[in-house]
Amino acid sequence: MEFSNARKLQSALVPLPIERAVSSLAVQSLLNGADKLGFIDKILGSRARDIKVQNDISYGPHASHRLDILGPAEGKSRGSIVYVHGGGFRILSKKSHATMARLLARAGFSVFNIDYRLAPENPYPAAPADATRALQFLSEQHSHFGFQPERFALMGESSGANIVTALAVAMSFEASEPWARKAHQIQLTPRAVVPVCGFLQVSNPDRLNRSNQLSLFAKDKIAEASEAYLPEDYGETPDIPLLADPLLFLEGPRHPVRELPPFFTAVGTADPLLEDTRRLEAALRSRGSTVEAKYYDNERHAFHAFFWRNAANDFWKSSTDFLGDFLSEAKASSRNSKQPSLLSDAAA
Repeated sequence: MEFSNARKLQSALVPLPIERAVSSLAVQSLLNGADKLGFIDKILGSRARDIKVQNDISYGPHASHRLDILGPAEGKSRGSIVYVHGGGFRILSKKSHATMARLLARAGFSVFNIDYRLAPENPYPAAPADATRALQFLSEQHSHFGFQPERFALMGESSGANIVTALAVAMSFEASEPWARKAHQIQLTPRAVVPVCGFLQVSNPDRLNRSNQLSLFAKDKIAEASEAYLPEDYGETPDIPLLADPLLFLEGPRHPVRELPPFFTAVGTADPLLEDTRRLEAALRSRGSTVEAKYYDNERHAFHAFFWRNAANDFWKSSTDFLGDFLSEAKASSRNSKQPSLLSDAAA
């Protein structure tokens, strides 16, 4: 898939640092504005809670190894959520997506909103390796930062959906990649995974145009993300695994050594990435895994960010209900009674 002349011209005229700054400001302004206009209050209703925030906590040596913690100011947390922002693996940040984290925190969850190294300077596997590092940091420092290892979920949208799905797969399967082995060795299992509008097979972006007549802009953005994220030799030798394509891993023959967590996934039917969510649902169902998938008619990519729309309202109510159910103390106690404590295993 080649870039159009218009995209080449835009790339030449707008250097990546400027694109990142402008994109982040635009997304942050849109989401903050929707919050100030009361749309999140409308979604949460009487469930909305006051929150407390800790910003820019370091979880590693790189400048991008930072996370924010948001949670209820009073009362017990409903569970922990590690949130991974989208942006085509190239742009945006925890700051641009802070409103998403605030919504979840005001719904009663403790949210760990992470930054990670961006492509193309840091192609795969930098992003999932960073998410793994953040999760290990939180598991080791859980008592200090209020992270609940027995009651946590992974959530992300678009490229962030790819990262959280890859991380969940690495924690459930035995994979050969160094970052995936580290994720597996943490000895934790998320109680839920929420990939939204996911780009779940980054290789072979041309496949998406076979079933959708995509605009030049959509094709360019998909190709741009793929080329930025994947190393040039990705998939060319047997030594290169497929966890940048977690969908292919789930569709493959391997069996997990730990039970896959329940998934809640959602996408608009006008999203160029619609096919990936459909395939994710089918792959999980074929494995007998718990999955709830919601498809929103005529909604486009990242529809859930438009808080004033009915589809976004429904998504946030449905996803927080799902998270509340699977992160509940009763659910966690039930699961833990059926298997040895992974934290105990790790300490043994």
